Amino acid sequence: MSTGENDLIKKSVKGDFQAFEELIQPYQQKVYNLCYRMLGNDYDAVDSSQEVFLKVYGALGKFRKESSFSTWLYRITMNTCADQLRKRKKQKNIVSLEQMEDIGIGIAETDSRGNSPEFELNRRESRDEIISAINKLSYKFKAAVVLKDLHGFTYSEIADIQKCSIGTVKSRLSRGRNYLRDILEKDMEQKENRFRQNSRKEG
Repeated sequence: MSTGENDLIKKSVKGDFQAFEELIQPYQQKVYNLCYRMLGNDYDAVDSSQEVFLKVYGALGKFRKESSFSTWLYRITMNTCADQLRKRKKQKNIVSLEQMEDIGIGIAETDSRGNSPEFELNRRESRDEIISAINKLSYKFKAAVVLKDLHGFTYSEIADIQKCSIGTVKSRLSRGRNYLRDILEKDMEQKENRFRQNSRKEG
């Protein structure tokens, strides 16, 4: 932890809200992005990210610096998302892709210039299907995939955030990716079946 960050924490604990705003400013977008990708919509992401910073402000005096401030902050973020997901009676997440970068699991980064409209439509549909599949994963597997494949955290960082071993992180990520493949294959099979049924009707 930098000296400057440590000083801001000390001032924040004493009630200096301007210092607190300066402390959290570099992390606001990252916290929002984590919430957005875990919860699937802007409304819940904004609400939960605000809740995260309220929790951080209230608990800052209890921060023992056993881990970095960022790790502690992201741990609170993931716990807040887990609480939000538990509150939902049904997990029906719809993720907008307008602000998302390529997620790096099965879709290579592509320069779209010169591609046909049909190509771009198929590419977007593929991305939609992958995000929809991620949203069907249970929390612990979804968290592993989001943290590693969407945000690029290292195994060690994820272990610190999730308070588990690196081996557990690798296991969850491996199983999460396998479940993801299964979901995508099942969705593709259902899509092909619908296409065949529609073709028969039209024939």
